[in-house]
Formats: sequence, structure tokens, C-alpha cells
Amino acid sequence: VLDETIVVITSDHGENLCEHGHFAHVFDLHNTLVEVPLIVRVPGAEPRGRSDAAQLLDLFPTLLALCGIEYAGEVHGRDLFAGGASTSDPIVVAEYYYPRQVLSVFGPEELETHADRFAPFLIRQRVAQTPTQKWWWRSDGRHTAFDLARDSEEVAGRDHEKAPRSHRDLARVLDTFVETHQGPVPLIETPPAGWMMPGFEATIDDPELLERLRALGYVN
Repeated sequence: VLDETIVVITSDHGENLCEHGHFAHVFDLHNTLVEVPLIVRVPGAEPRGRSDAAQLLDLFPTLLALCGIEYAGEVHGRDLFAGGASTSDPIVVAEYYYPRQVLSVFGPEELETHADRFAPFLIRQRVAQTPTQKWWWRSDGRHTAFDLARDSEEVAGRDHEKAPRSHRDLARVLDTFVETHQGPVPLIETPPAGWMMPGFEATIDDPELLERLRALGYVN
């Protein structure tokens, strides 16, 4: 079967293990969350590593190309195995829309009691980065630039007003990306602090759904 099968191993997100004062995968876009494994095994291909940046949305055009499938619809991302040398590092983007799901876990009284602790994170966040540079946009204006070549742990970010020109170029790329792909409905920069996820329930009556959620680790 493996002789006729492309195998992809990856993940939808990373995990904070107390890095940057965070635990689990909420509230930020540090590379502990953004970077994930990506292994593609192609039958008959020689093993080789890559050092440039990729996105999960690159998998769709990559798999189409590997399978020789022509697709007439719109395709985002790039074929990771396409030939030809790139003249510049690929730029990848990521977004943390808003901590809606996290807020849904807490009741109104808890949100009000710990409002000062939640406040710094009740924002939208986006990043654009190359293997060596990272621009971090926040909807409250606290934008940050990181030199990943010298600061791979992301502990010495520079204020956006002091960012070098190369990071300002990343900021423009991010702005263009959002303008191009956000669609006809403007995205709310910062939803209300007390917002609760529609449809969130404290109990689940569907036994099959409950078992599936338990298998995924979302229910104890």
C-alpha cells in the first residue's frame, strides 16, 4: 500500500508548555504554537529536508501536483515540490482571531472578577514571517518585530516604531494579505469582552458526540 500512497504527518497547532507565561494553545502566536511538524512521504522519492517556511494551506496544491490532478477552482498556497529557486524567502501568515472559545468556558462573574488578567489578550492577532524575521500585529496597536535569526525564542521583540525596514515590508505584506482575503464582510477587530460563543453548552446530551469529544481529549 505504501508504494502507492502519499503520507502526510502534520498538526493543526503547537502547544505552549509555560513558554512566555502561557499554557496550552491560546492567547498568542509565538512559534511554539505556529510551528508544527510537516513530513511528506512520496513513494519513490529520495528523502530530503527543507529549511524554508511553509503553511498548511500549501498542502492542497502540493498534493494536487503530486497526484497529477488539474483543479479549476481557486487555490491558495504553493506547491512545495515545485522546481525553480525562489528569489526571496517565502512569507507565511497566521492569525488568532479572538479568544472566543476560551472565554466561553468562563461565566460572566468569572470574566468580570478577572477582567484585568484577561484584558491584555482580548485582541485579534496576526503574524507574517520568514525563517529569519517576524512581524506581529495586534489589534490594540502593540505591534512587535522579532529577529528570529538572533532571537529564535522570541524574547527580545522590538516595538514596531523601532522596527527595521525589512519588518515594515512584512507589515505591508500582511496588510495586503488581509485586504485580499478577508472577503466582503469586514472582520470585527475586537469583539466585546463579555462575548460568549453561540451554541456553547455546559452539558452535551448526544452520547455519540460526547464520546467523540472525549476521544479527542476535549471532554474529561
